[in-house]
Amino acid sequence: MYGQIAEAYETLVDPDRRRAYDSAGTAVAEGSVATFEFSGFDFSAGAHGPEAATFTELFAEALHPSVPAEAGRPEPGADIHGAVTVSFEESMRRVERQIVVTRQDVCDACLGLGSVRRPEGRCGPCHGSGKVRWARGYMVFTKSCAACDGTGRQRSQRCAACAGHGRHVRTDAAPVVLPAGVAEGARLRVADRGHAGRYGGRNGDLYVTVHVQPHPVFRRTHAGQLFRLRDRGVPTASGGRGDLLIEVRIVLPDIVDERGKQLMREFGKLYGEAGR
Repeated sequence: MYGQIAEAYETLVDPDRRRAYDSAGTAVAEGSVATFEFSGFDFSAGAHGPEAATFTELFAEALHPSVPAEAGRPEPGADIHGAVTVSFEESMRRVERQIVVTRQDVCDACLGLGSVRRPEGRCGPCHGSGKVRWARGYMVFTKSCAACDGTGRQRSQRCAACAGHGRHVRTDAAPVVLPAGVAEGARLRVADRGHAGRYGGRNGDLYVTVHVQPHPVFRRTHAGQLFRLRDRGVPTASGGRGDLLIEVRIVLPDIVDERGKQLMREFGKLYGEAGR
């Protein structure tokens, strides 16, 4: 095939050979009267002006034929990103929120295949021949029909519900569980709630960014956190002052009486793991 393509290209780029072909209808080798047949190519359907194709366009489909949708490799679905806002109090305990997302889901009619079964019959696109022809400039190519895989018979047809894409757009609510103690900017992953994959590929994931509203009184402070107060330390020999460093240490009191234990149990029921 590549030898035929090379001969066809030489005819196209050589003005003398091109004129000989235009006048005789065959490709004439230099210094010879022998003719060459370009099997699979047809120069009878010419195109001029904006319809005339470049060399790259002429052979793009011949060198890189399209793959039928049924033979496609599994493709994973894309991820979806969303956000949710909770109050400071809600961030201290486990809560569940519903995130409304618009996603591509598997088509219910064809189960993601893009085609549905039909009574076997003659293939319409190739009229039962198993091959289709398409023109590029002066050349007409022939290739196996993708609709019937070259058999000339069709056992399936494009799904009308999804136009052959195997997916359709759907808006639904995805439950998102926010663990106790979730912090501002935390990123939660909800598996398989992104866009549906193609050809049996896995679904994408839903990623939710958490925003915590500030509290008018309380601020989250972690044990061991260090604060620096500039120029509030001891005097230095140069006449200035050093910085005052404050380390946060959380110390829980010893629970010695039953009343204190009861209060701690009630506190645990109210705030769950966030109160530990």
